[in-house]
Amino acid sequence: MRIDYLPASRFKGRPVPDYCFVVPDVFIPHLFNHNPVQIWYGSRFSAKSATKARELLGRCAGKDYFRGIYARQNQVDVKNSQYQLFKDIINARPWLSNQFVCRDSDYTIINTITGNMLLAGSFDNPQKIMSIADPTDIWVEEPITKYGEISQQAFISMFGSLRNQYEIPPRFHFTFNPISIESWIYELFFDKKTIPCNAVLANYGDNPFCPSHAFKFFDWLLTVDPDQHEIDALGKWGVPKPENPYFHRLLANPGKYFGKVEYKPGLPVYLIHDFNVVNSVLIMQKQNGAPVFLDEYHIDGLDLEALCKELCMKYGKNFLLFTGDASGNNASAYTKGNQSAWNLIRGYMMKYGAKMTNYDAVPKFNPGTDTSCFISNALISHYLGKMRIDPDKCPITTSDIKKMRRLSDGTLDKKHADKNGYGHLGDCFRYSLCNFEYTTYKQIIQNHNVNP
Repeated sequence: MRIDYLPASRFKGRPVPDYCFVVPDVFIPHLFNHNPVQIWYGSRFSAKSATKARELLGRCAGKDYFRGIYARQNQVDVKNSQYQLFKDIINARPWLSNQFVCRDSDYTIINTITGNMLLAGSFDNPQKIMSIADPTDIWVEEPITKYGEISQQAFISMFGSLRNQYEIPPRFHFTFNPISIESWIYELFFDKKTIPCNAVLANYGDNPFCPSHAFKFFDWLLTVDPDQHEIDALGKWGVPKPENPYFHRLLANPGKYFGKVEYKPGLPVYLIHDFNVVNSVLIMQKQNGAPVFLDEYHIDGLDLEALCKELCMKYGKNFLLFTGDASGNNASAYTKGNQSAWNLIRGYMMKYGAKMTNYDAVPKFNPGTDTSCFISNALISHYLGKMRIDPDKCPITTSDIKKMRRLSDGTLDKKHADKNGYGHLGDCFRYSLCNFEYTTYKQIIQNHNVNP
């Protein structure tokens, strides 16, 4: 029996014919996608699970062979969430209930016409999942939660060994809220992209059936916990806060500093560089007397010349001011012809047409990270309500700012940053404050008679 899927934008509130599901439009292009890993993630109330359940019921009702496994971290959650969801969908529609049997004893769902079925499993017993014969699909609901995640080893073992006699490539389906970037799922599928996947971001605004109380909840959440709002309402990956954050004044009141920033073509542009295997640049302007951050570059494979060419194409007509890492004054294995990075930048910017440039703020040495921390936080506090970082245009900078942490002596925990591959654009952020805003900092010190 064929089940059709109708877009909610056209059919919400209208009578739904038998053998049809109405689902949010965002999912329709991705139903029955053949990629071996399907990831639907995003905010709460986005209908991820409800739509995935309908997709798998459609497969189970089809004429082609299908044997799906649905699972969570433990068996109790499987019973109370996925199994109950399947039952509710089936029991609400006579055209489904007359062909599906839901077996409460083991949570098996069987289509009596096609013989296809859905079988329950859990990751507290992954061997049981792997022992199920001839599976075509596994749906894992909430593989990441605040309390833990499913085992990466269990997933890898299943991904490499599950098969069926019909030579149908098994598909893994994940549906979840993106709780934390400190997850193997984020690292494997979104950061390093070791395994290709079909990833679909869906938020509550994409779901026409989202209840009105959810909108009120999200408005309230924004006022009490902006970081949690980004996860629960905007579907952004969570960044765990360190116990001793480096930019502590900013994270004490993040709602005052993160927000939309528009590029102003008539104003100077400030380019802050950090030099490493991947060159990083943070883009700043001064608007209404305060620094605002509106763009970033941190792209694997983009060498210094290509990066400067990109900057010239986008900002070459502006007056450009430069600062960044003082180590760029030295020759490096990362530069050409034994020249310093800053000398190369000067040449590349001239080559690609940037005629108005100023390098007076390029430092001869970097301040200690403890001094940099004090200066940065003093300026952050001074610019409360005026400084802005656009989290959509500067996502890596935003993540770095939230992750960077201090040691007990006040210095930056550089070892942790290097080990976990973050911090280069966060360094650009502190260079921008310490170098471009140092005059303002000295005025703050004089006004308050403070010794750092």
